[in-house]
Amino acid sequence: MVCRWCGQQISSDQVQYCPGCGRALAPGGNGGGSYGKNPPRAGVRGKGPRQTAGRQWDSYRNPNAWLKWAVLAVVLTILFIGGVVLFSVVGLHGKSLWELVNGTDPSEDWMPDTVYGEEIPLPEPVSEPAESTAPEKTVPLPAVQATDTQVVLHNVLFKNSLLTINGEPASTYTLVGQDIVLERSQLPDLAQIRIISPDGEGWQTAAVWYNYLYGNELTFGDAGDYGPYQSSDSSGLADPSVKVIDVLTWAYYRGYLDSINKQSANYMLYSTLDNTNRQKQEILSEASRRMLYDLGDFTAVCDPGSIQYDGTRVRYNAKFRTVGTDRESNKRQQAYSYRTIELLWQDGVWKVDKVASLREAEYLAGTYAALP
Repeated sequence: MVCRWCGQQISSDQVQYCPGCGRALAPGGNGGGSYGKNPPRAGVRGKGPRQTAGRQWDSYRNPNAWLKWAVLAVVLTILFIGGVVLFSVVGLHGKSLWELVNGTDPSEDWMPDTVYGEEIPLPEPVSEPAESTAPEKTVPLPAVQATDTQVVLHNVLFKNSLLTINGEPASTYTLVGQDIVLERSQLPDLAQIRIISPDGEGWQTAAVWYNYLYGNELTFGDAGDYGPYQSSDSSGLADPSVKVIDVLTWAYYRGYLDSINKQSANYMLYSTLDNTNRQKQEILSEASRRMLYDLGDFTAVCDPGSIQYDGTRVRYNAKFRTVGTDRESNKRQQAYSYRTIELLWQDGVWKVDKVASLREAEYLAGTYAALP
């Protein structure tokens, strides 16, 4: 038979509903009704007895048809929620839509003015550092190079240091980082140079000897050379190192020999006035007048093991070698002598204050001669 509604061929006469459109077939299994071989096309309503009954069509309603709508609603809800979450993370950078629209955190409107609970201590106030009384240190800069006309003194600890030359404050010099630069013309051929630096409530000092024969570059506080910085008073008084004493002995003896050569005590270097007056008798004696000493060939060294420090005084033994020419006979001769010497801190520099002759055996034994 043929369904009168949709025209589908139905092989069984016992079927009451069309398997194609689901509508009821005509009683008696005649799905074709009076249409015969020309049933109406699908979707086209034909004329028949139902039209005359107020056009109330018979239709089949599946009792489980609501399930597909429920599933569709659930799927759409899940997709909507997922879309909102993805948009919030990617598009809003973690902010809520409320924050994006209003520009504020909605939770802030509900924050109470006072939060009760465990008190959090306030941080301690940071006090301003007390003004330091320590001297201002110099800023390290590349070392300055010495030249024929420029003397450089390295390792100056502080900017506000005092530089002295043979006990007198240096007139002019330039401080470049930790280097002092001064003109060679400001220095004699031989000079004791001292730096005196304030250090908290005390002072630090260091000394070097300048000799034009050995270059124009020296370093203060070099433990392997003239000794490290030492605690001192404002005048720079501190125990002299062995090398400072040794060079002082050489400088003093050179001045002594030069005074004999020139027969004048005015060339006595690093000697107190008392000592110079005592040495005049020897300098101007008949024996000394006959000799002319070679200032380029003599030795004057201290005995390090004999050095004794006593505040403003230092006592030690020294050994001398001289090469002289007899002015009358023109005979060249070499001589050795030994002395006990006492230094005195005077006018910002160490000077020879007392000298006494010493026999070689006494020198070797480490004993001292009786000083005047």
